Amino acid sequence: MKPVHIALLVSLLLFAVVLSGCVNPSVCGNGICELGESYKNCPVESGGDCPPPELCGDGQCDTVSGENHDNCPEDCVQPETHSECIDYQCVLVSEPGISGCSVDADCFLGLPSAAQAESIELGLLVSDAGKVTLSSLMASPSLPTDELSGAPVNDDGYFSLAVTTATGIGYYSFKPEFMLFTNPPIILDETIYPVSIPFFGARTIDVDFEGSERLSLNIPFLLCNSNSVCDSYENFFSCPSDCTDAYAEDDICNSEYDDYYCDWDCYWTDGDETDPEAGECFKPNCNDGVMNGEEVGVDCGGPCKEC
Repeated sequence: MKPVHIALLVSLLLFAVVLSGCVNPSVCGNGICELGESYKNCPVESGGDCPPPELCGDGQCDTVSGENHDNCPEDCVQPETHSECIDYQCVLVSEPGISGCSVDADCFLGLPSAAQAESIELGLLVSDAGKVTLSSLMASPSLPTDELSGAPVNDDGYFSLAVTTATGIGYYSFKPEFMLFTNPPIILDETIYPVSIPFFGARTIDVDFEGSERLSLNIPFLLCNSNSVCDSYENFFSCPSDCTDAYAEDDICNSEYDDYYCDWDCYWTDGDETDPEAGECFKPNCNDGVMNGEEVGVDCGGPCKEC
């Protein structure tokens, strides 16, 4: 039989199977980006199911662009899922009673006992039309400056940030200012609003405006996905398993003067070795990769860790 005849026969058989009801054909518009559907033939902007491919997988549940748990489960966590420790990894599960850490509060960001952060620092880019995108995110050893409350503020112009933890939901409400008070004043279309909230226990952070969800963040995925790579939002304080360098250039000063460790984030100097505040980074230190000073090995012995 000729190849073209074989292909035609296979196509007819598949069509017959679909008509028989053994295989359910994909339906554009049912909220699920199914096999055979894509952003090209079933985009969310036209009432379809599939978000743009560059959005899915970035750790942010962009509901405004059409992402949901069915078409992008890696970004959009089901409300009924929760975190539990399985083989010392923080895993999102939907079934209760998984062996390992017994309750959610025991498990956060992969290695809860090693995480040293006190706060989650966010920069939210908000527009006067209510759009919200993530500008910056990191865990910090500094104490949070914003407190969570038991209910959101529903007044006009307020954005509501809901933090879901193992024990419940806390809220932080804010009203950004879209004006620079110069002479004359400058009206802004968008602005970055900083938020500093408690670190431990956060699973998801959702931002609402006028009763509509504008942004959803999967915090364990963003701050510690345990893939052995120090990714963009991770640092030593949230994910020491992925980010092993406590003194990396991550916008956090983790060193004190005369502690024998160099952290460039602690210095405002432009590199002048005569600067008396230049400190550890301009003399033999315990993380310069060289055996020097009183060390007996590379960065060990003497004032450094034991060899």
